[in-house]
Amino acid sequence: MKTRLYAGEEDLERILALQAAVRPPQQHSDYPGRVDFEEFLAQDGAANWIQLWEDDRGALQGYAWVDDYRNLHFEYRPQPDLGDEVVRWGLARAADLPVEDGDENLLDSNCRSSAAERIALLRRHGFADSPVRTVHFVHRLNTPLQTPQLPEGFLLRPLAGEREVEGVVALHRAAFGTEQMTVEDRLATMHTSEYSPELDWVVQAADGRLAAYCTGTLSPVGEELVGYTDPVAVHPDFQRLGLAKAMLCAGAAALQTRGAVCVRLGTTSENTGMRRAAEAAGFELDYEMLWFSHPFPAETGAV
Repeated sequence: MKTRLYAGEEDLERILALQAAVRPPQQHSDYPGRVDFEEFLAQDGAANWIQLWEDDRGALQGYAWVDDYRNLHFEYRPQPDLGDEVVRWGLARAADLPVEDGDENLLDSNCRSSAAERIALLRRHGFADSPVRTVHFVHRLNTPLQTPQLPEGFLLRPLAGEREVEGVVALHRAAFGTEQMTVEDRLATMHTSEYSPELDWVVQAADGRLAAYCTGTLSPVGEELVGYTDPVAVHPDFQRLGLAKAMLCAGAAALQTRGAVCVRLGTTSENTGMRRAAEAAGFELDYEMLWFSHPFPAETGAV
């Protein structure tokens, strides 16, 4: 088995083909997908955080990716010891992550609650169970869609291009209480292959401020098109007005018009407001992703 760093666009196609080959059909739309890689690879030095494993003929057998949110993502073809090697690489690579004051210094990884082998693999390497889960909802578009209802004075419209990016970034940071979203991050999203300006919505308040946003995308999954309506962010000054539900209803209708057979979104198990908005807009819980954490720097001896 040979191993090397990611080297270019051809490797991305090979990674996506590997995912399609090893994931069960119901997991083909799971994160990460093409757009997720494209956003990450727009950053300088990003290729240094993606490792590939190939057999003697050069066929891809596995990959591992440590992203800028300190998450380890990986897939591999089942074979003795390869999963252990992939996880050991991730733990060793995490040792090179910057350690800043206030950080938890944890490397995280996730998987579906049904993935018994992966859960055992992560626990075997010292990853501890996290109480937080990612919950994924689906709207199968086989029932009548609700008409979006906005409070008086609010306007749902597409984002006005790059000139409004700073405003959306400020909105995101206020909504989620984070500094992680940057102008560069948002521009990277807008430069991916599946970005569609008419599916990048904002809600404008009567005073002209950006009150909420929702980014819609449409992705091929097998022979079908699947829509996505996340992330959704509502500024704290405008929460509990039904803006999230209205954006989800409008997004589902727009994506259905463009051929989506269903619409998906994800949020954390702790985000009760988003969960309620999704259910009110006609989404239902589909599956959960469990999270596991490992401190770094870490000892990564043989297992």
